[in-house]
Amino acid sequence: DQDLRLAAIARRELKSAALTSDAALTRALEVIGSRASQEFTRFDGNLSGVQPDISGLQRVSATQLQTWASCPRGYLFKYVLGVDHEEEPERQLRINALDRGTLFHAILEQFICHAIDSGHPLTSWSQADRGRLHEIAEIHFARFQREGRTGRELLWRRDRSQILAELDRTLDRDNLRLATGLRPVAVEHHFDLVEVPVPNGNVLHVNGSIDRIDRYPDG
Repeated sequence: DQDLRLAAIARRELKSAALTSDAALTRALEVIGSRASQEFTRFDGNLSGVQPDISGLQRVSATQLQTWASCPRGYLFKYVLGVDHEEEPERQLRINALDRGTLFHAILEQFICHAIDSGHPLTSWSQADRGRLHEIAEIHFARFQREGRTGRELLWRRDRSQILAELDRTLDRDNLRLATGLRPVAVEHHFDLVEVPVPNGNVLHVNGSIDRIDRYPDG
């Protein structure tokens, strides 16, 4: 079968049964033919064929909206076409920005959650709290290292120190918030079906999670 297909291609017999009987090859030929034509096709960016799917979008996450606003092309690849970026940990020199943010977020989430659940007065962060934060950080550091997401050891030692320093600065800034009477009451708080009207008359229902919610004494 493969020899017959190659022979048909060599003779440019693109309507040959040897080619049209292969679904994958038929789709490939459609792509090549459409892009070579003078027509504005779906392979050149014509989205009219999927307009009902796009205009009918009613439910979306806050992260998806943020991606669409900041990089429509990235939104197309990730949420419409389902294309993910493949990482190669063995070639990674340093922890990448996405993993660094995820790591930082996970450490603070666990720290705040533990403070809320343990009955912490939440009036200020003490040195003992700072030590607890560093303990949590070490647990997550070890996990990321096991998963091969920290890059080369020499560079990771520097990045690790920088992350710990930034965590300390975060507690210092947070102490200023706590001094005003704000108290964290929830982390990763899920919300659903928040209605957002859009100019064309439709309503988007947004769902997602809020990193942290603080409350003043007046509620």
